[in-house]
Amino acid sequence: MKKQKIKWGNMVAVAVFAILVIGILLWIKPSVIQLFFKPKNLIALVKQASIIAICAVPMTFVLIIRGTDLSVGGLISFSGIMTAWLYVHGAPSILCIVAGIMCATLLGMIDGIIIAKLNPPPFVSTFVFSELALGLSLIMNNGSSIGPLGNDVTWVGRAAVAGIPVIILIMIAIVIFGTVILHRTPFGNHVYALGNNELVVRQEGINITKIQIIIFTFIGFCSGIGGVLLMAVLKTAHPSQGVPYQLDTIAACAMGGVSLTGGEGKVPMAVGGALLIYAIRNVLNLLGAHPFIQNLVIGIIIIVVVAINTRRTYQSREDV
Repeated sequence: MKKQKIKWGNMVAVAVFAILVIGILLWIKPSVIQLFFKPKNLIALVKQASIIAICAVPMTFVLIIRGTDLSVGGLISFSGIMTAWLYVHGAPSILCIVAGIMCATLLGMIDGIIIAKLNPPPFVSTFVFSELALGLSLIMNNGSSIGPLGNDVTWVGRAAVAGIPVIILIMIAIVIFGTVILHRTPFGNHVYALGNNELVVRQEGINITKIQIIIFTFIGFCSGIGGVLLMAVLKTAHPSQGVPYQLDTIAACAMGGVSLTGGEGKVPMAVGGALLIYAIRNVLNLLGAHPFIQNLVIGIIIIVVVAINTRRTYQSREDV
């Protein structure tokens, strides 16, 4: 099977637009520029974006194969609650962390098996699993938060190596792993092929079921890591604390130029989309914008970006 060529048009257009928006916001109040580019602020920005960036890596795979995963928020919540619940019940901290990640991974794998074997629309199945994970999170501690938690289970949220937070290093490792798998292996070529023409993939005898199960298991694994990291940063776990990440992850991919209609996208650009969203939010914070205004501005930007993305994708396909 031929290696898939990636079109850079969407990504460049989206990146230019988002950077232009950030530039305009900084121009509104020039004194904010110095604050924005302070190393401490930039590191904090990347740290804040890390959880979405981690989840955006497997979400890129899902979107490329023309899927949609709405389980990320529920799995993040469930992973965090499971880790915290085990910790307060006396389990060793390393076991708590591993169990939290593995439980989210297991749910992602079961979801992938259902999607691959029974063929329901992915957004329906993943939404059901998100609700299932949220329900389990609420049941485990009667809807209450668990915390504050001890340093032995939350150290990863504050630890640093050579001044770089461990959470950022974890993000970088997952981004590298996802990039290599998607862009440098036969499996990655099969992912792109499946997103472009499923019929051809079936005719070539490629195991589509295996591809789907691996991808949704991967998103469960990364969501589990995200849940543990979020719990570590906050030093507490709440049954619904992962919900905001559910659509933000897809939005990050869209901001990075990953096609929402399948077949196109790159892992680094999806991660770049997460960083752009948090860069815009960071600038709005420095400008003193109310959180409601921030959500409005970012929502409008995402709508524009998705429109650019979709239009260019259809134009490129019509030109082929």
